[in-house]
Amino acid sequence: MKYNYIKRISLWSIERFPPIQVLSAFLTFAIVCLFHKNLNGVLFFHGTFIVYTLLLTLRVLDEHKDYQSDLIAHPERLLQKNILSLRDLRILASFFLLSSFLIIIFYYLNLYVLVSLFLVVTWMGLMTKEFFISDWLNRHLFVYSISHLLISPLLIYFCSQIAGTAESGSIYFMMLVSFLSAFSYEVARKIKGTDEENLNESNYVNSYGIKKPLILFVSISGLDLIVSYLLNSTVRQTSAIQIAIYLFTFALVLLSAFMFLRKPNKKQRKINEGIAALTGLVSFLIPLSILI
Repeated sequence: MKYNYIKRISLWSIERFPPIQVLSAFLTFAIVCLFHKNLNGVLFFHGTFIVYTLLLTLRVLDEHKDYQSDLIAHPERLLQKNILSLRDLRILASFFLLSSFLIIIFYYLNLYVLVSLFLVVTWMGLMTKEFFISDWLNRHLFVYSISHLLISPLLIYFCSQIAGTAESGSIYFMMLVSFLSAFSYEVARKIKGTDEENLNESNYVNSYGIKKPLILFVSISGLDLIVSYLLNSTVRQTSAIQIAIYLFTFALVLLSAFMFLRKPNKKQRKINEGIAALTGLVSFLIPLSILI
């Protein structure tokens, strides 16, 4: 059965680019607005839309880059089953890119915005080409992850130029929180359970076993919470309740990692992903709570 375009894109979105990405885009832009003096809804909408566009474009580029390898590693995916096509995704990305470009031209165009956008787009292009060292990167998954996750701080810097907060002394904390939150989730996502082993897939268990990736997951998550605390401290004094939330979140990270070590299966891996997402959410929301 051939679905209409909207249905095809909706099904793909649920599978590969879920609606939660809207929240990711919102938080990414909101964090750079901590020191903005004249916040308004239009700025938040524009910023969220532009970030969402870049995240969507990155996913579409990845779908193109990994199409052939995913035919082997993930033949069950909609794209590989020809439920939709790469052309469908190009049309979707083109619409969002054109809309975002027009927003930038009419509302935020200046040299600094263009330069920071150029850096983001250039890094996205290098990621798509896997920095022209694809074979080497795929043999060194840790370096692969870092190289691809560096898009997060670049995106934060671009957002700060749109919001006019790039000169804030806390911009580096913001960039680091973004990077570490993404890193924590990426590691959790790629620590696969023994019941979902796929030798054709690049993941941390295939490359490093179970214990080392779990230690990395705990370490990165803890560092993320520490940097968030430091960022929050630049805005206002961190309350006892907020410190308790940080500590409770880290306790959940430790518990989740320990449970996976005992039972390394898909169910526990999903819990790790959820805890990593929660860690990122806490790292963003505690500093952002001052805006409320």
